[in-house]
Amino acid sequence: MSNGNADEEYSVKITEFPDYGHVIFCADDESPPPAEDLPGTLGLALQDWMGENPLVVVRASLPIVQHGQTIAIHLWYDASPHDE
Repeated sequence: MSNGNADEEYSVKITEFPDYGHVIFCADDESPPPAEDLPGTLGLALQDWMGENPLVVVRASLPIVQHGQTIAIHLWYDASPHDE
């Protein structure tokens, strides 16, 4: 995921548990964004994931916050009836 500048790329690790309807978004250890950019970068990753999975129905989301900054997002969802 780009930070909007051509000079730097950030990575967000997306861990999916489709059998449980759960996905976790967090900074990738190899190319994390700076702490101040992490909440926005996670939000963009979530937005991209939702665009790639338009039929899921979000049940709940939980931001994980450390020292006032979002460091991860947990999302629980139901599969679309069309996926079954």
